[in-house]
Amino acid sequence: MIERKLYKEKPPRVDYFLTPLGKRSIKVIDTVNKFGEHLIDMNGINIRNR
Repeated sequence: MIERKLYKEKPPRVDYFLTPLGKRSIKVIDTVNKFGEHLIDMNGINIRNR
């Protein structure tokens, strides 16, 4: 889902990017996030002051 590209430089440099599967998973992750936010709101949980 995430691909890592290492460049042979000094100092070393690394880039990360989403694979096609990772890009397709964004909608699922967003949906789960919204569901979690909904549960937090329904239960009156304050996550900002922890």
